[in-house]
Amino acid sequence: MPLSKTHKAAARGRIVSAAGKAFRANGFDAASVAGIMADAGLTHGGFYAHFPSKQALFAEVAATDHDLLARLTAAKTLTARAAVLDACLDPANVAAASAGCTLSALAPDAARLGGEAAAGLSRAFEAAVASLQEVGAAPARARAALCLALGALAAARAAPPEGREATLAAARAEVGALLAPAAPARRGGAAGDWGF
Repeated sequence: MPLSKTHKAAARGRIVSAAGKAFRANGFDAASVAGIMADAGLTHGGFYAHFPSKQALFAEVAATDHDLLARLTAAKTLTARAAVLDACLDPANVAAASAGCTLSALAPDAARLGGEAAAGLSRAFEAAVASLQEVGAAPARARAALCLALGALAAARAAPPEGREATLAAARAEVGALLAPAAPARRGGAAGDWGF
């Protein structure tokens, strides 16, 4: 008897969730379809009823599995959205790669795979930038703050423990400064001002 659409959709959701954890923790190459299916509570043979390839699964994760974007959208002010980015830069978040930020963790693989994987991640990134802009962040500051946070997460994961906290603390300070409520404009900015 064929599976109902509801059952098939639920199974697909479990696969995407398990794959997101595996891809964030291990990267595209090291995450196996068999392991992902086992983590989803499904048999390996059922994978191709949901996805034509592992790359197609990665593309779906890259396009849809974004806790950061959901948390940014749920926060209603610029201060609250800045706090979401600050929380992402917490050392405990860096240690839990499988539950961490999809944008930061999957960017290298998405760039290498290209196609829908890169396009999906790019759409999610642009949505995150837009979420900061819609509550008052200047466009360039929103983009810079997000780039800084995502890059710092990647750098901190690669750093030895003694360098990790310094990297995260510096990024938190700068992200906070970029997303602080705008001060009244000054004439003739001082040397070193960001200018945006």
